[in-house]
Amino acid sequence: MPAQRPLAAIDIGTNAVRCKIVRRSPLGTLVELFDQRDAVRPGEGVFDHGVIAEDAIARLEAALLAYRDVIERENAEVRAVATAAFRHARNQDDVVARLRQSTGFDVNVISGLEEARLISLAALAGRSPDENNAIIDIGGGSTEIVLAKGNSPTHVFSIGLGALRLFEHFERHEKIRSQELHLMRAYVDRAIRTDLGDPAPRAAATRVLGTSGSVRALIRFGKGERRASLAQVRSMIAQLARMSLSQRKKHFGERRAEVIVGAAVILGAVMEALHLDEVEACDGSLRDGLLLDMLGQLTRPADVSLKSAALELGRRFHFDENHGAQTAHLVSMLFDATVFLHKLGDRERTLLEVAALLHDIGYVISRQKHHRHSAYVVENTPLPGITRREQRFVARLCRYHRRRLPLDGHEGLQRLQPDEIAVLRKLVPLLRLADALDRGRNELVDDIIADRKGDTLFVFIHAPHGAPLEAWNAERQAPAFRAFYGLQLEVEVVRDDEAFKALRRRPTG
Repeated sequence: MPAQRPLAAIDIGTNAVRCKIVRRSPLGTLVELFDQRDAVRPGEGVFDHGVIAEDAIARLEAALLAYRDVIERENAEVRAVATAAFRHARNQDDVVARLRQSTGFDVNVISGLEEARLISLAALAGRSPDENNAIIDIGGGSTEIVLAKGNSPTHVFSIGLGALRLFEHFERHEKIRSQELHLMRAYVDRAIRTDLGDPAPRAAATRVLGTSGSVRALIRFGKGERRASLAQVRSMIAQLARMSLSQRKKHFGERRAEVIVGAAVILGAVMEALHLDEVEACDGSLRDGLLLDMLGQLTRPADVSLKSAALELGRRFHFDENHGAQTAHLVSMLFDATVFLHKLGDRERTLLEVAALLHDIGYVISRQKHHRHSAYVVENTPLPGITRREQRFVARLCRYHRRRLPLDGHEGLQRLQPDEIAVLRKLVPLLRLADALDRGRNELVDDIIADRKGDTLFVFIHAPHGAPLEAWNAERQAPAFRAFYGLQLEVEVVRDDEAFKALRRRPTG
């Protein structure tokens, strides 16, 4: 990174917007130049009404314009992200476009998993490789949880619960009534069981790090220097619920006092679900993780390819690397073997390979509907070497690698241009077929030939050890070829090397 160019990270949360600017010293350390938090509540009302309100947008614009003045003065390279409130808002695209026009910032709405990953970068930096760590970050709209070995995450979760979200659902009175507190706890417990699993993974953490302002404020309230036990958290919940809002404001300030009971309930429920006895305050934050991520990207060699960046992304989310790589290998062979049909070029081939590599990355969230989760992760996680439009296209390829086809009127085609939809429909059958050809995840297929005869596309796969499961699943991809190529599909397994070579010598197309 050029020494004269500072880095700026902007975090648009549900409760507040924050900006931090640093420069790297000659010794490689980060020197803070600016750090500010403005409690403008960008997410106020979002979880009730589903949109970011006009007054919230205006407050956010004012804060961002103030940051812009400092960023321009420092000549900093900037990255801006938005989290749970924007993820939930139906008008996120309109607001992002408006902010780009009014402030010049290109705000990236990141997934909950990407948010957790960035927080963990900051919280786990320098941790002992033998240490089992857990991270709890309670934001306004979501709660991120990371279990890690040293500084390497092993489990990553994002729960759609946050302190402001609970306040808007439950905390509407001067005091929290006992029945309301009971309902809040039941609501939180159910959400945590749904997202963490029941039973949840046992953390067995040496150290539990609370990275959000709410967790740090609770620890201070509990008179702990840097730590609070689960018993203390339970006691705090009861104590805070009995207080009036004006009493809580004496300890937490006006804005945090409104949401602190919800934060305490979430913290207690997460600690109970993961069998955690104590939480420790940690100063790591999303904006610190952003800065570390930017620094890592800027110090990579300039020739890092898109495919290697995609591989790195998959590893962040603990994907099945062997299956992803095999699917990418198969789809590249299918693309080359059928170029006489689709007549697409090198860039489309690369984007297809990236989608094949990452098509199952959504398994980290849930096996069910993992194609939807894969699309979400790919679209909302920074990926060097690709334009925003291309990234959205790759996400749609992941979305359609199974289940519904991209037919007219399907909601998954929204925000794609007609020319993109036409290319998508040519590539989706190839991706589905490649995925099917590694159904058993045994890498049995090592070569592919395609040939068209009349209204039928014949696909010959070389599998010396046989591949009955793969062939059966490949035949099931016929509807996609009929829909988008107007061809029947026939798949044949060829085990003999010489027979396959003879097929390759025949003219195709």
